[in-house]
Amino acid sequence: MDTSSDSNRSDGDDDDDDDGRNRGSRKNSEKNKPAKEEEKPLTVSDLGRIQLTRTQLAKECMKPWFENYIKGAWVRYLIGQRDGAPVYRICEIKGLCPQIVLPYAVENEMVNQQLQLAFGSSLRFFNMDKVSNGPFTEREFNRLVLTCQTERVILPTQGQINDKRDNIKECENRRLTEADVSAIISRRRTLNPNAPNFQKRIAEGSRIRQELQTAAARNDKAEVARLKEELDAYNLRWGDSTAGSDSDISSKPGLKREGSGISLNGDSMLEEISRRNRELNHENARKLQIQEAERRKKAHLERLKQEAAKANSLSEPQRLSDVTLTKEDALTKNPDLAGKDIGTQMAHSVELSLPDF
Repeated sequence: MDTSSDSNRSDGDDDDDDDGRNRGSRKNSEKNKPAKEEEKPLTVSDLGRIQLTRTQLAKECMKPWFENYIKGAWVRYLIGQRDGAPVYRICEIKGLCPQIVLPYAVENEMVNQQLQLAFGSSLRFFNMDKVSNGPFTEREFNRLVLTCQTERVILPTQGQINDKRDNIKECENRRLTEADVSAIISRRRTLNPNAPNFQKRIAEGSRIRQELQTAAARNDKAEVARLKEELDAYNLRWGDSTAGSDSDISSKPGLKREGSGISLNGDSMLEEISRRNRELNHENARKLQIQEAERRKKAHLERLKQEAAKANSLSEPQRLSDVTLTKEDALTKNPDLAGKDIGTQMAHSVELSLPDF
C-alpha cells in the first residue's frame, strides 16, 4: 500500500514538473517574441508603412496637430535629375522650421512652413512641394541604409514603426472642432497670395534689399548696417526662405550630384535643394517688382498725355495774350518816337514774349 502510493505520488510529481517546464517554455517563447521582431532586419516595405506623400501633407498641413503628425514619419524627396529622370532621397521628418517662410503652393494648398528633413546625419529645412507621391524604391532604400551605416545613424525599429503608424492613423481620423475649423479658415486667408497685405510684404522686402545693394555699391557703411538690421527685423517678423548663405557645393567631396560632375555628400545634396528653392523665391519677388515698375510707368505716361491734351486745348487768343500794346511804355523806352506819326509809334509799341533759345 505504502509502496504503491509512493509510486503514484512520484509519477504525479513528474507530471507536474513536466507541465511546469512546458508553461515556463511557453512564457519564455512569448517574452522573446517581441525581441525577435525588434531584431528583424528593416525592409523598404517596413519603412513605407510610415511614409507621408505630398497629398497627405497638403491635406493635413492646416490642422493644429500637423507637427505631431509628421514628426518621425518619412518622405521621398526630389533632389534633381539624372539622365533626364528624377532622383529622390528617402528622408526622415524631424519637425517644422521654427520660422515661417513666404507662402508657396503644395498641390492646392498654400503653406508658409518648411520641413526639417534628415538624410543620414544631414539636417536641413526644405519646402514641402518637392515631396513625392510615389512609393520608396529598393534602390533609394539601399542608398539610405548605406548612408546611415557610414554615418552611424540608427534607423527605426519595428516597434517604433508600429507606434508611428498608429500615430499617423490617429491624427488622420481625429475630428476637427469648431475652433479648429475657424483657425484653419483664418490662416488660409492670411496665406492668400492675392491679398494686398501679402503683396505689400513682398514689395517691402524687395525695397529693403534694393536699398541695401545701393548702399553697398556707394560704400555707405552706416546705411548698410542700418538696412541689414531692418532686413533682419523683416525676416524675423515675416520669415524669408531667401535668408541664409549659399554653400559652395562644388568644393565638397562625396556623392555626385545627378546630371553633373559636381561631387556631393548628404549635407551638400540638401543644401543644393535649398539653394534652388531660394532662387525660385527670388524670381517670384523679381516678377512682382517688374509688374510694379510697369504699373508706375503706365501711370506716368497717362499723366503726360493728360497734360499734353490740356495744353492743346488752349485757344489761339489765349496764346496771344502775351502780346501787349503799350504806347506810353514805348515812348518812355524810346524818346526818339516823340513827334512821329501814330503808325510808327504803334509799330514800336508791340512787344512779343518769346522763349529763350
